[in-house]
Amino acid sequence: MRKSKSLVWYTSLFLIMTLLISITGCSPEDSAEGELGGGDERIDLNLNLAHFFPATHPAETELVQGWAREVEEVTDGQIRVTSYPGETLLGGAEIYDGVVSGMADIGISAFAYTRGRFPLLEAFELPVIVYNNSKVASKVAWEGIKESSQQGCLGRDQGTGSPRGSGH
Repeated sequence: MRKSKSLVWYTSLFLIMTLLISITGCSPEDSAEGELGGGDERIDLNLNLAHFFPATHPAETELVQGWAREVEEVTDGQIRVTSYPGETLLGGAEIYDGVVSGMADIGISAFAYTRGRFPLLEAFELPVIVYNNSKVASKVAWEGIKESSQQGCLGRDQGTGSPRGSGH
């Protein structure tokens, strides 16, 4: 049972990380689209991943390292991920801005570090809202994001992470 809960927690963390990556995106000049696996031309890309979990935490040892191995394997070594755990590249509160500015390519963070930037997602973390497990929490958040997006509730700044009216 404990292992099942851990798997759900890590899956949820991975989904959140994927959501953050998709929100920040990659600029066209950084994109390797069309190069990977295209013809005889190989790319050599190393992505830096910053997060706050200690190097011995399962988020690093199981999730991040396992994902990094999979990325390297499925890209035939053309893409590698170097993890910087324990705030060694960026502090927890600096991760989001660090990814946006290019100091890191990927980041795992928590919405508590980015108060005001993702107000829609913050609604799912209010203290009065309790979920049975992380799988339910992830599904509720994802459904809320999809519904809000379809209704036009996600403002332009929601996707960039800049607080409305901040000029960033």
